[in-house]
Amino acid sequence: MIRVPSEFPRYIVTHLRRALAEDPRTRGLAIGVTLHGPCVHLSGRVTSQECRHALNIVLREHLPSAVVRNDVRVER
Repeated sequence: MIRVPSEFPRYIVTHLRRALAEDPRTRGLAIGVTLHGPCVHLSGRVTSQECRHALNIVLREHLPSAVVRNDVRVER
């Protein structure tokens, strides 16, 4: 589990939002990223399970040991 120093959460959230916005697998998805203690929380809506899964992959590439709560909903 990643331990987030209290002075860095804003940096981490900004970094993850930028990573999701710039990666071709997740670019254009309107996803909320917040930190709740050691947990990275994703929220929003996507059009496929593949998009939802891509969010996890990109996040893991940037914070491999993070605890992730992916509450992104798939709406077709």
